[in-house]
Amino acid sequence: MSICDKWEGECIVVTGETMAVQRGLGVAMEAGLRNFIMEVDNMVPYHGLRQKKHEVSSYGLILQDIYKLCLQRDNVSFSFIRRNGNQAAHSLANMSLNVNELLVWLEEALPVVMDIVRADLVT
Repeated sequence: MSICDKWEGECIVVTGETMAVQRGLGVAMEAGLRNFIMEVDNMVPYHGLRQKKHEVSSYGLILQDIYKLCLQRDNVSFSFIRRNGNQAAHSLANMSLNVNELLVWLEEALPVVMDIVRADLVT
């Protein structure tokens, strides 16, 4: 599953990356997925999610929401993927600058994204 969504406002990178995980988890739940792996390409939210950190901050509150959402699924795990090995996510993030609504691909992705995924597999 892939999503592309535009957000308004500003935040620090860690908060934005964590909000993206929260949004993706919510969409996966709405789609009825019960078991899945969330790929994260920023080490700070990845470690926060894996270690179930508790922080008093906006980042910490988003983590708490993610923990609660995960309890409603059978199995949710988090995987760290280096940015240079996940250009598809970077491409979707750039594409989100030009969309006005949530776009979701459950089983198939845009051809341009699939081309990038194939290139990632080679590297």
